[in-house]
Amino acid sequence: MFGDPVTNPRGWETVELSEMLSIVSGQVDPQEAPYIDMPHIGGENIQANTGRINGVQTPREIGLQSGKYLFEPTDVLYSKIRPYLNKVVIPGFIGVCSADIYPLRVDKAKLNPQYLVYLLRSNTFLEYAEKHSARTNIPKINRPALLKFTSPYPPLNLQKKFSAIYDKVHSTNNQINHAVEDGNKLFNSLLQRAFRGEL
Repeated sequence: MFGDPVTNPRGWETVELSEMLSIVSGQVDPQEAPYIDMPHIGGENIQANTGRINGVQTPREIGLQSGKYLFEPTDVLYSKIRPYLNKVVIPGFIGVCSADIYPLRVDKAKLNPQYLVYLLRSNTFLEYAEKHSARTNIPKINRPALLKFTSPYPPLNLQKKFSAIYDKVHSTNNQINHAVEDGNKLFNSLLQRAFRGEL
């Protein structure tokens, strides 16, 4: 649908991310209402490469003290630590996230959130992020570097068409994963019954 973002075979305009989104700034106190009882997402809650969210708790439950970022349901959460882990997700709910995550808020007149997820998970961006990661013990990409990433900019109607396809594929994938989990639970249950001589 979009072609290779490096060769840009469709000849679309190439733009920086800074022209299509902003990174949420200004932290909130997770010990204050209403933030203390909101879902909190840290890098450890985002599964690498899949965009699944696991083990979410509230600041009250975890006892969080340091400042957090408030995110909206359609923000794209990008974990800046170890970019090669490819932790990107659209939360689908309001909450707070750790300072190790960039909440990316798109200009919806220009950019579809799910297209942004696709872009950030692409090999092109992963290579860029690795190249521009700070050379420390823990690689991370800073805000200016992320915002300066350039990519071909497809028309919004194509982005929305892609988003609809993405939703269907994502839904099917979730159904498959749930079926596998249910199958594993059934297998383990039968195995335990067999061990006890109940079968």
